[in-house]
Amino acid sequence: RDFMPTNRFSTKSTRPTRAFRYLYFDPDEHPISAQLFGSNPETLADSARAASKRMIQYAEEDMAAFNAYMTSARLPQATDSERAERKRALDSAVRKAIELPLEAARAAASGIGLCLDATGMVHAFVAADLGAAASLLAGALRVFLLCADSNIKQMTSDAAAYRASMAGRTEWEARAFRQTESVLKQVASAIDAVALKQGLRS
Repeated sequence: RDFMPTNRFSTKSTRPTRAFRYLYFDPDEHPISAQLFGSNPETLADSARAASKRMIQYAEEDMAAFNAYMTSARLPQATDSERAERKRALDSAVRKAIELPLEAARAAASGIGLCLDATGMVHAFVAADLGAAASLLAGALRVFLLCADSNIKQMTSDAAAYRASMAGRTEWEARAFRQTESVLKQVASAIDAVALKQGLRS
């Protein structure tokens, strides 16, 4: 199933404002990937906290999806109706086991974008924390995509059926890693600038 990417919304849209209604999507349109930007530290922080909470939920849902797959695999298949029910349960579990890590990967990519937006707002003394966050998200992105690729190859005999879900992946994956490198370079520059200033003072 395709992801439904949104337009780029200001982080203000995540609050109860008039623009908030544009972030509503019918459940049948899920999964979606929300693209956020902003320059207000407070709203960026709120968006980051919300994204962090959602990442934890992804981990829990991913474990539940794997458990559902294992449970489905153990269903009886002695009769035609049992085999049909087992197949239905397996197909549902496999789809979730593939779509969840893909959705989580997109969330990690969006988080990296938030880190990039925040580079000009943090004090140099905590810039390393921002770089660490971007690096951790980049690592999470790699892990989620690895899990999705593994599940596609091992859980389904029809990998082509998920080609649509992977559409555009190369582009947003590469962009996220470029943004990570940009964050790290800006963080390093900020730290060097403070070190140089302190050296001149001493």
